[in-house]
Amino acid sequence: MSIEGIIFDNDGVLVDSEVIHVAVERELLAEHGLEYSDEAYMSRFVGLSMPDYFAALDADFRAAHERPLPANFADELRARAWPRIQSELQPDLFLLAARELAIDPRVCLVIEDSVHGVVAARAAGMAVIGFTGGGHADAALADRLRAAGATTVADSHDEIARLWKSGFDLT
Repeated sequence: MSIEGIIFDNDGVLVDSEVIHVAVERELLAEHGLEYSDEAYMSRFVGLSMPDYFAALDADFRAAHERPLPANFADELRARAWPRIQSELQPDLFLLAARELAIDPRVCLVIEDSVHGVVAARAAGMAVIGFTGGGHADAALADRLRAAGATTVADSHDEIARLWKSGFDLT
C-alpha cells in the first residue's frame, strides 16, 4: 500500500492544546500570587523552552515573594494540565485530519513523538513513525514508542525523508 498522506504531530497548530496549557498555567500561577495580563503572558512566555519558561517564572516569583518558585510547581502543572487535555481536546484528531484531507486513514502515515500519540494514531488505523529526534527524547523513548505500536522509529528528519523516499511500507 502506498502513502497518500502524511500527518505531523504539531501541538499548538494541528492540536490547539496551547489554549488549555495557557489557561492551566495562568490559573496555577494566580494561586501562587503571580498574575499576568493576557498580552503580557502570551508575548512573554508562549513558545519558550520549558527550562527558560520556569527560569522566567522563578525570577518573577522571587521578585514578588522573595523566595523561589515552589519546587513542585512543574509537577503540579502537569498534574492539572493532563486531565484537561484529555477531556477538552477532540480524541479523534488523526481521523479528523484524514477526513479533512479526504484520505483513507489506512493510507496515512503519522510522525509522532509521544506514546499517547502513537496509541491514538494506531487506534485510527494509521501507520506511525515514532520520532526520537526532539530535545525531550530520552534513551528509552524509542522502545516506548515501539511498544505503543510505532511501525518504526526515526531519530532525525533526514531519516524520515530516507524512509519516505525508499517507499516506506505502511504494513
